[in-house]
Amino acid sequence: MSAASGAVTDLPHRSAYALLGYRVAVATNSAEFLAALDRLNSEFLADAGAPPHATYEVVSLAGGRLWDLTFQGEEWHWCDSLPAALGQVEWHIVERAVAWRPDLLQVHGAALAGPAGTVLLPGASGIGKTTLALALRLRGLRLYADDVVFIEPASGRPLPFPRSPHVHDDALARLAALGLRYDPADHLDRYLCAAALRPWPDGPGPPLRAIVLLEPPSGDAPALAPITQAEAAVELLRLSENLKRFPRAGLDLLPALLRDVACYRLRRNDDLAAATELICQRLAGRRSTRPRR
Repeated sequence: MSAASGAVTDLPHRSAYALLGYRVAVATNSAEFLAALDRLNSEFLADAGAPPHATYEVVSLAGGRLWDLTFQGEEWHWCDSLPAALGQVEWHIVERAVAWRPDLLQVHGAALAGPAGTVLLPGASGIGKTTLALALRLRGLRLYADDVVFIEPASGRPLPFPRSPHVHDDALARLAALGLRYDPADHLDRYLCAAALRPWPDGPGPPLRAIVLLEPPSGDAPALAPITQAEAAVELLRLSENLKRFPRAGLDLLPALLRDVACYRLRRNDDLAAATELICQRLAGRRSTRPRR
């Protein structure tokens, strides 16, 4: 394949995906790999007719013991197993989609909608936001995104971004106790496939109305402690790739975005049901006195 052309070669198995307008074509010699990638990206599957913005080749060698990954016609990465190749390609596609949409506010976190608006759960990897987000979905909130949240800056509305979440086995067991059910085929390595979380919203959600920052789990009973919007803004600056690159733009954007937003820290233990109840109460419209500045 020519690096200049970016065209996919004659590998027999192909799929196309579209992520918020970012179009991707993938070709491989492994039907097993493509079936797994299609399952992970089930909500992003697209017609192959439109020209892609990016192309990938995934070649299985040595009976699946080596995987040669090519991006835009140039050798990019080697992996030693199918799960490693799958995770690398899925992650890279999402990273490129994030870079494709600098017009949207991007936050590392989860976004769900309830009766009073959207709640944003920003947080670094490993803090437990995915587990809490899926528990809230089981309580009836609509999940808009996990891991990467895209928000319209002018309206404060989240866009659906149905990426398959990373969920550890112990978290799946805790969520199963709250009612999570899924086809075992939708548990791929460290992913719970997005198809298991259908239906996903098909348009922007309601405006942002609450931000909940997660404290590490402790022995304390779950409680929502009001915080200032300034504290929340500092955390958003830390957890947004485009705001980190352009902090001055963030300082202009965030006061307007947070004007009508209630901000909290969630103290929690292992009681997921109690934590979700607190958040659902807030989104049902029960408000508390909170500092604004």
